[in-house]
Amino acid sequence: MDAFARGFAAAAVPGLLSAGITRMLMRAVALVTNTGTEFTPRGLVIISAIYTAALLPGCVALAANRRRWPWVLFGGGVAFLGYAAIVIGVQETEAAHDLTPTRWVMLVLLLLAMLLIYAAQAVVAARWARREPLIG
Repeated sequence: MDAFARGFAAAAVPGLLSAGITRMLMRAVALVTNTGTEFTPRGLVIISAIYTAALLPGCVALAANRRRWPWVLFGGGVAFLGYAAIVIGVQETEAAHDLTPTRWVMLVLLLLAMLLIYAAQAVVAARWARREPLIG
């Protein structure tokens, strides 16, 4: 498999999985905060494309080159996803009003779960691009 194909797969597969899982978490956040959020297949496609595009240049570079500089490019994509996660978290927290302590705990746990999904996406994408084992 050539470097572009491996890099694309390394960005796309974890990106699609991450988008699906975080979309479910976003729905759970909407239920916890009693906010009306519309979830459409189009929205899932857009989120999947963003998640994939954010890591695609870095994954291709990691697949094509064993040097250190591809990590800078990959890190830029990870930083973008992290920034997006923080913005989403802030928006959801601002939308939350009159929550019980239990709902606040649930909201915090859901937002932390989203951050963990982004982190897992980045780790899997980088390891796959570099042909490293996912565990170990």
